[in-house]
Amino acid sequence: MLAFLSRIQKISNPPSDAIQPKENNALRFGCIGAAKITPGALVNPSRTHSEVVLYAIAARDKARAEGFAHKHGFQKSYGGATAYQDMIDDPEIDVVYNPLPNGLHFEWTMKALQGGKHVLLEKPATNTEDEARQIFSLADQKGLVVLEAFHYRFHPSIQRMKAILDNNELGAIKSISAHLTAPEGTAKSDDIRWKYELGGGSTMDPGSYTVNVLRYLASPYKPKSVLSASAEPYTSAPQHKQVDRKFTATIDLEHDILGEISSDLNEPRIMGIIPRMPKLKATVQCEGGTIEIFNFLIPHYYHYITVNPTGKKSRVEKVYRFADDSKGEEWWTTYRYQLEAFVDKIRGRKPQTWLDPQDTIDNMKWIEAIYSKAEKLYFLVLFSGLIVLSRMDLEAGLIRNTSTAVMNSGVRLMIFGARRLTLSSKCVWISRCEDSLIGEAPERTEPNILREWPWKRSTNPHTEECGEELREWSRKFQFFPAKTQDALCDAALLLASLAYPTLSKVQFRVAASLMIFFGLFDDVSDRMDAAQVQICADMIMSTLRTALPSEAGAQNEDQPMIASGLMRFTYWGILSDNNLSKNSTVILILWLIKPEIGTALLYVSQVQTYMNVRRNDLGAKPAFALILMGEDVTPEVVDSDLLTSLRSCAVDMLILANDIYSFNVEQAKGDTHNIVSIIMIQDNIAANDAIARVSRMHDELVHKFLRLCDDLPSRPESINDAMAKKYVDGLGNWIRANDCFSFESRRYFGKVGSRIQQERIVELLPRVNCSEGIHSDAAISHIQAFPSQPIIIAV
Repeated sequence: MLAFLSRIQKISNPPSDAIQPKENNALRFGCIGAAKITPGALVNPSRTHSEVVLYAIAARDKARAEGFAHKHGFQKSYGGATAYQDMIDDPEIDVVYNPLPNGLHFEWTMKALQGGKHVLLEKPATNTEDEARQIFSLADQKGLVVLEAFHYRFHPSIQRMKAILDNNELGAIKSISAHLTAPEGTAKSDDIRWKYELGGGSTMDPGSYTVNVLRYLASPYKPKSVLSASAEPYTSAPQHKQVDRKFTATIDLEHDILGEISSDLNEPRIMGIIPRMPKLKATVQCEGGTIEIFNFLIPHYYHYITVNPTGKKSRVEKVYRFADDSKGEEWWTTYRYQLEAFVDKIRGRKPQTWLDPQDTIDNMKWIEAIYSKAEKLYFLVLFSGLIVLSRMDLEAGLIRNTSTAVMNSGVRLMIFGARRLTLSSKCVWISRCEDSLIGEAPERTEPNILREWPWKRSTNPHTEECGEELREWSRKFQFFPAKTQDALCDAALLLASLAYPTLSKVQFRVAASLMIFFGLFDDVSDRMDAAQVQICADMIMSTLRTALPSEAGAQNEDQPMIASGLMRFTYWGILSDNNLSKNSTVILILWLIKPEIGTALLYVSQVQTYMNVRRNDLGAKPAFALILMGEDVTPEVVDSDLLTSLRSCAVDMLILANDIYSFNVEQAKGDTHNIVSIIMIQDNIAANDAIARVSRMHDELVHKFLRLCDDLPSRPESINDAMAKKYVDGLGNWIRANDCFSFESRRYFGKVGSRIQQERIVELLPRVNCSEGIHSDAAISHIQAFPSQPIIIAV
């Protein structure tokens, strides 16, 4: 605490011995504009730099310029309409500091360069990538130095974080996130950051830092594309609704690195009362652990770096000066380190750290790319009516360009869109809907969540041979028209073939029959309401319970669902036989139909609650039992800590994968029983951002699963090596099977699944009423006749 207080004191009031006399050839700085940032960014740092003199300040208001000069120690002031140019023309000035609003950076930096001045340029350097190129091209021609003032980059803390990543202590980078938010009230309604014409907006201001830190920590790997981006307008002052208050973006980088960045200039209070704490952190997930820095933006006040290697003790580092003999003090601010580097560069000395021109150009390139992506993504229909998709800039422009039909439809629209890009004159009518809906453009990227999965696609060689017999058997249920019934049967056969590629013919018939039955009931229940699902399930379970041994039936009279004891029995008791008995099949079917009841009746709004529910009712979970069908396996193998952890990973991967792939279909039906929808609602983010987050969750599970597989050779002696390996391979095949099935069947992507699997581009389905399909009464009547139907295929 004492060190903290001492550092804060010295930041504001440097020790007297640190304030050195100015050298005769010190660089004379002129400042364009009396900006609020100038005292912290230039005035205070210059006090302890012997080669920097505060020479002149220019402001449109002469009195303000004079007052600023007097207060902060500038030798000269320029005021009036020509003040900026007059100061640039002053031959005594060597360097121009440009802290003007973003929209004026390009104009006055170019004029300063034309006047032969070096430029310290506040971020973001320009409005566009092309403007940045022009600046550095002119600087190169003139032999002048221009530095975009990303001051945090010069501090030892971020340099230390980068060094830890570069020395490979934590392995390859998998994902990076950076978030920068300010609580409501930080930027008042008259702040220049809200002014469209001055280059305002969250993406341009704090967002430029998140783009920069993402690129820096990922380097040398570069961004490839913006997968998703969203922008929310500043609504507190209607005149500023063209400007984004908040933005989020997901970036695809080289080397399979995924980036997530966000910023908020005015994050709303909790319940409109409680201010939110600022977010100022960057986190990197690596193959061998994580590293996070808190307060990367202004670390000189306080920061910490948390290094958390997998399987090892975590540590916390705080770095206020470089470890070698480089210049610097613990109380030096990011701006002081930046000024040191800037002067060194001008003097021809090698700076401790530097941002080259391409860094600035690339940063503007990706800021533009984020705006470009955001401009065609988001809209919100507040009341029922026509959904309109457009290139969004001005609400008035949208209404003007979509004719009076919009005005007469009674639709209220709030535009989520880009600050910078031009409104298209053409809008696209998507559909009618009955409910409020957050939507996005009709195209998104489907993440390749198994890009690192070592298990490849394979199928069971007995599929075709068993297929016709199983189709004939499935038709006896008569839930659907014959054509539909056959299609569902073929899908179940495909899944069984992919999931159990090594089963014998006899074993495959059993596995496929269970898949077919579950698939049929799954589709039936999707077309029923909760009460109808309950009726059907009760009928099935009542029938199936009569097939159980009397003691088992009595034991489960009050709880007909399968308890953990019966699940263990399924794993190691029944399946140790070469023949799967009728009773074991009944047990599996009882487990398989349980999810349909839970899903139909349950609504959850929190991610963790949802995951807990889905872990208990995932249909594939008992199907893992079939992996070791016919093996003499003991409880110690399947119930060992290692295989239990692997199984838990597999379950969570299947949940996340299914929700990613099913989201398009489910959102079209208005179904929110999906983790993507829950995250959208819970965190108030768009679909693409929610999908990207779920994808990262899946990536972490993949890495965990593979690390656990590496631990298999060090298993306890009680685990049978061959059996454990077979089980792990079975889980690996199941994960791959589920992924392939999602695209190859028509369940989620229709006839274009194979194309989507290759191109990863998905068209958003319009929202529709999903009332077609099987008639519920017909389904119930068929299930009432269920006792006469053959449930089990004799083995």
